Amino acid sequence: MFDEMENNELVRINEWFEEVWCLKYEDQKNIYVKRFEHFLCKKNESLNQLKKRYDELLDNLKEFQIRKSNVEQISKFPEALALEWDEFLIELKKDSRISSFYLREFVNELQKHDCEINKKKKDLIKRI
Repeated sequence: MFDEMENNELVRINEWFEEVWCLKYEDQKNIYVKRFEHFLCKKNESLNQLKKRYDELLDNLKEFQIRKSNVEQISKFPEALALEWDEFLIELKKDSRISSFYLREFVNELQKHDCEINKKKKDLIKRI
């Protein structure tokens, strides 16, 4: 059996661990919030790789009870894209359907465009 002094020491140790865990939890939470705020495409990153990283980030935020609305998700994702997407994004924003898109649908539109561009590049190379 523990005597009272040992028990008090265990209580203090437990309180210290709880405090450290809370600080670590808040630090991790803040890191993921900052990552979302500053999320950008990496050099030579494919659309699929970017989407995978974005999904992982959203999942990590959910673990901290931070849920981004569909509007927040869709508005942040195009900001992260490379400059080469700007022209297409301008055209896509003219589409009235975009206001009702979910992130998956938005990315599908980007993937369709990416496939078209890649096909045009391949056709151009074949002609040369």
